[in-house]
Amino acid sequence: MALINKHIKPNNLEKQEKYLNIFWAGFIIYTLSNIFSTTGKFDYVVLQGIQSLGLLIIIFPLKNLIRLQFTNKYLRIVYMCYLCWTWLVVIRGFSFDYVFIKFMLFDAKFGMLPYFAPLILLFHKNQLFYKKLFDVIIILSAFYIVYDILFISELLNSDRESYLSTSIVEHSTQLSISAGFILLTYRYHSFKINIFSILVILATLYFVVFRARRGLVFIYLTISCFSYIIYLLYSNKKYLVVISSILILFIGFDTVKANLQNRHYGALSFLLERGIEDTRTGVEKSFYADMKTADWIVGKSINGKYFSPGIEENQMTNYRYAIETGYLQIILRGGIISLILILMIAVPAIFLSFFYARNLLSKAAGIWILLWLFYLYPATMESFSLYYLIFWISIGICYSKYTRNLPEKSVLNKYQNL
Repeated sequence: MALINKHIKPNNLEKQEKYLNIFWAGFIIYTLSNIFSTTGKFDYVVLQGIQSLGLLIIIFPLKNLIRLQFTNKYLRIVYMCYLCWTWLVVIRGFSFDYVFIKFMLFDAKFGMLPYFAPLILLFHKNQLFYKKLFDVIIILSAFYIVYDILFISELLNSDRESYLSTSIVEHSTQLSISAGFILLTYRYHSFKINIFSILVILATLYFVVFRARRGLVFIYLTISCFSYIIYLLYSNKKYLVVISSILILFIGFDTVKANLQNRHYGALSFLLERGIEDTRTGVEKSFYADMKTADWIVGKSINGKYFSPGIEENQMTNYRYAIETGYLQIILRGGIISLILILMIAVPAIFLSFFYARNLLSKAAGIWILLWLFYLYPATMESFSLYYLIFWISIGICYSKYTRNLPEKSVLNKYQNL
């Protein structure tokens, strides 16, 4: 789990690069086909075929990338317990029904693949691995721009409550949110890459505000705030930061004021109209009423549902398999046991990052994990997405004593030499 292994031979690095390229190519194919399938604009069967291809490509290099090596005994024990328990959650509720299997394989958020995402923790970590990770973040961010261009009419649809437009905005965040990790590790990237990442985050923030997706607004604002704090702490040009911050505050204040005066036309109008509208309490009450003691402890398995009548229009049954509150979704399937195990992994990682790290990479990893825990209330954060993969990669960074102890100059030199 170290940043670099000095004993790796050139031939081994070439093999690692080949297998990493295959893995990430499959992941990009799977992710893009999954996101485009949610738009209703393309042939669903064709896209599922492409998803299947992407999944096969992902599986192919795994045996050459996974290494059962741990530098931290505590992590080894808890992580293996977590893996065994989550896979038991899958096995308990698994069905060989055709429709169920399709759902498990092709739904990146509520299917079975999120339970295999933690395996990326076992990949060998060195500067090549992180270089490929950052490349994939940029590639998906570029596809986010393409996605926005293709669906700009839906994104700017005047019907603010359009289900299709809302769905397009929400699913597009799978492409853009990881750009926040670029901003948190800005020192390792070129000026152009950082500017591009800022534009991607700002574009996403605009659309989630326009659609009044309050949870996503909170997510992107907090990522932006933490990135700003990191830049303020590490930048040598603090006076420019202060000046630009003042300008941004004035522009933001003027924008909010204009929207308050003209609530029906401003970009913030729908968000202001929704205000603090409560859309969660009814669903959560239904969830609490349906869960028995055993359900709270061990969950209802991957096929778990809860009785929640009258929540959605045109609902075929009164049972829902998903709840928008992330930590309740974890409990629904894996019980409090799942939640406790992941907290036992994540909380110590944050502590190690904040108090025992000497470089920005480790600090950024700790922040990413902390934000993931914050976001468990407004959103479902377990998904087969780059954001969730980075969560587990960050776990590996934080638990690696070697990586945490690398001086900042040493990390900078490694990336500048790539």
